[in-house]
Amino acid sequence: MSSIGRVTAAQLSYWQAAFTATCDSTCTVQRNANLGSPGADGTTADSWANVPGLVNIKCFVTTPQGGVQVALAAALVDQSVWAVSVAALDSNGAQTDVRRGDRLLLSGLTLTVQHIFDPTSLSVAAVVLASAPR
Repeated sequence: MSSIGRVTAAQLSYWQAAFTATCDSTCTVQRNANLGSPGADGTTADSWANVPGLVNIKCFVTTPQGGVQVALAAALVDQSVWAVSVAALDSNGAQTDVRRGDRLLLSGLTLTVQHIFDPTSLSVAAVVLASAPR
């Protein structure tokens, strides 16, 4: 049995660039910046801000496919759901940092990240399940 060996940094960079070249959309990632204490009514106001380096990131969007994605989508009643693949590297060349609860702004849509599929150190994309009210 033969092994393909380890992937070099140059090979990973090549595959990340190849993936990015296939993307047909861009998105901006926003994170709720209000981490303050709740007000008198017990709530905190949302304060969404763009995540540095995650503005106009290359991506492509599809409808969920396969058993796991369909099950997750079914759990989000009254939501339109998409699988979004975001380029692994941000506009500064750093690893893309997309988190559950972040918002993705793309093509006139505002989507909320519901789930992040298992990232790996050799990823060419961050694959997330995101939704918006119907």
